[in-house]
Amino acid sequence: MDRRGISLLGWLGGALGLVGLLLSGCANDSDVIAGGFTPGTRAIRAEVTVDGQPVSGVRVSITNGLQLTRLTDAQGVALFENVPEGTHFIRLTDFDAQRFNFPTTATPVTISDANPQVIVRFQGLPAANAVLTGAATINGQAPFQITGRPPVTLTLLPPSGNPVVANLEGTTGEFTFSGLLPGTYTLRLEFGGQVRATTITVPLGQRVVVNLEFANLPPG
Repeated sequence: MDRRGISLLGWLGGALGLVGLLLSGCANDSDVIAGGFTPGTRAIRAEVTVDGQPVSGVRVSITNGLQLTRLTDAQGVALFENVPEGTHFIRLTDFDAQRFNFPTTATPVTISDANPQVIVRFQGLPAANAVLTGAATINGQAPFQITGRPPVTLTLLPPSGNPVVANLEGTTGEFTFSGLLPGTYTLRLEFGGQVRATTITVPLGQRVVVNLEFANLPPG
């Protein structure tokens, strides 16, 4: 068994969901006021959220002749008023791709007398790029140092989805789980027919280091 440890890369890389982009028009003044528009104006309202929460500071641009740019505010909104009739392209730029995932970042929008105000919703997800790494020991010994090299198993239980199992038998006990979404994870260490566990909170895009000593962990 390789003593360099276990590395599981990108196991949640495929867990990213699709980003929805929804278009809706406002037909009367009550809808316009509810949508944050000034009555009687031709306007485009871009709303940017990640995991349902507004994202500020994202640059939203209208191209195809206009070349207008706004930054989203604290509510994740960029509002363009007095937009002429025609088809315009709405684009997201200058967002932190290390933290957020927007597979769809541009869409055409048509402003007309029949549809003078349009809401564009860019709905993203956190990027799955956090890392959980460290080493596991059994009574102060790395797995390869234990006489007879009995099985040592480490299981990562994500907030949702399937567990990931690492066989640490005969290794240095080092482990790395990459491509993680933010959330609270459970690490379960199994040795000699006993299971011990602990929970770890992984922030968005962060590298978290945790060292596990079997004797110090509560039963899991």
